[in-house]
Amino acid sequence: MWAGGSLQVKADAYFDKSLGFVLDTPMLGTECIKKVELRGEGDAAKIFVTVERRFARVDHLAKSYTEEHGSLGRATGLERVQGYFAEQIRKDEGWGHALLKEERNLVFFKKVAAAEARNAHVKYLTPPGERNFAHTLTPNRTLLFRFSALTFNAHRIHLDPDYARKVEGHRNLLVHGPLSLVLLLQVFNHHVAKETEGMQVVESIEYRNLSPLYCDEEMRICGFKKKTLFNGAIYDVWIEGPTGGVAVTGTIYTTMREKVPPPSDPKPAPQTNTTILTNDPPILQSQAMFTPQSNSTTSSAGSEQHIVPEYKASFIRLEDEVLRRRMHKSRRDADKAETKAAKKQQKLLDKAKKAAQKAAQREKQAAKKAMVSTSTKLEALSEAHDSAEPDTTPSHESASSADPSGSEPASETEHPNELSSPPSTSSGRLSRPQESATLALE
Repeated sequence: MWAGGSLQVKADAYFDKSLGFVLDTPMLGTECIKKVELRGEGDAAKIFVTVERRFARVDHLAKSYTEEHGSLGRATGLERVQGYFAEQIRKDEGWGHALLKEERNLVFFKKVAAAEARNAHVKYLTPPGERNFAHTLTPNRTLLFRFSALTFNAHRIHLDPDYARKVEGHRNLLVHGPLSLVLLLQVFNHHVAKETEGMQVVESIEYRNLSPLYCDEEMRICGFKKKTLFNGAIYDVWIEGPTGGVAVTGTIYTTMREKVPPPSDPKPAPQTNTTILTNDPPILQSQAMFTPQSNSTTSSAGSEQHIVPEYKASFIRLEDEVLRRRMHKSRRDADKAETKAAKKQQKLLDKAKKAAQKAAQREKQAAKKAMVSTSTKLEALSEAHDSAEPDTTPSHESASSADPSGSEPASETEHPNELSSPPSTSSGRLSRPQESATLALE
């Protein structure tokens, strides 16, 4: 039995139009058993279990993990983010990156015969005060069916009237405990938004389910302001059954929220979006105002750029074995495909590296061959010069007399199109500059 619970939001971040609990933003949820208590003995024994759940944005966790531990890695990124969030909760680091905390109080007791349950007297409490707002409605089978489908709740006590009467001992289909909370929050959100002109929002609610509410029976959602605080107020809220008795009670704390300043652009602003967030029951309706913005996987802080991987993750209760196996198979297939793509990319990189090395070797060999060829030519020229006979003095003198100016060498006159032979010394060896050039080429 869903006996009650509480919801609390980190108001300064939860209602932020771009960094808070925004529609279509990947969220991560964790669940742990906070407390277990046994009350009573024998057939009257009951076990009270408190389950705590926290929700945070995946991109906030990924950015913080990257700043502390380095890269996430695409194949293991989601697992590391989940472990990072769970470690924050184990260390009891306050809110950590959580935007929403929820506690559920569940009661387990021994099965009671239908006749005994039918004869049990349902007790309704009196209202806690004079209501200053109220809303009346009658839940029908269609509403119960749709809520069961949205919350993956296939319990026949909400769907099958015969089962509810003959097996569970109720007079009709039972209204879901979390559905009562959703209706209570929706009516209150509408009231407080109208009363405060959107200046106040719900910060927390504590509630108790005292008596059952049934399908096709009128219920009235009521409340009044109990106390005014510096930055908000305290409200008592409750749901009355068909006879006027209280079946659900709750206390809501509100806090101030700054108004969004009007845009300077004279064009009309986008209409306010009312989002219903459905991360498993209970559904929490948020009337946060925000302007739709395009999703980006890159966030900047100052001059630093933080690349945040985009994960389409959400909280899923894997109670169905088929669903669990299917999700595990999908995850394994994705990991295999990613590993295969990484190996293929590495092969391409290795191939390009080998091709670059071969090209460098070919260039080196070509340069070496060019140096050897040049050295061989110089040696041939040197040998040719050494074997050549030197010119005689008379011919030199005659050449000088024929051309008194001496402006043109004899070798250039006789062979104008050939390469000039290097000048030789009296010993027939190469001059010092030529020796240096030859050694440098070798």
